[in-house]
Amino acid sequence: MMKPSIAAACLVLLGSGTAQAHEGRAPLVPAGANFTTLVSTVLAIEGLTGDSQGNLYTTGRQPPAGQPCPVWRLSLGSATPVVVGMVPAPSATGTFMAVVRP
Repeated sequence: MMKPSIAAACLVLLGSGTAQAHEGRAPLVPAGANFTTLVSTVLAIEGLTGDSQGNLYTTGRQPPAGQPCPVWRLSLGSATPVVVGMVPAPSATGTFMAVVRP
């Protein structure tokens, strides 16, 4: 277990680095921004990206062994993720080929 004095020192160092990193620049999150849960998924998600139509994309991680990971499109108008592709499970040979549906 970490001693309280070491934990406090870590927090001070982390806080000062963050303050210096944002000096003179706009904040990463606008003031007054709101966050909400868009969808709950059966698999953990990792990463998030978007397109020019306002859709969000993410992958479902940690499916059962040997199963591919789904790539989901999330729409702000629907709480149901749509599978748009699959990332194959790791193979013993190390080859990789993603499958994307049009």
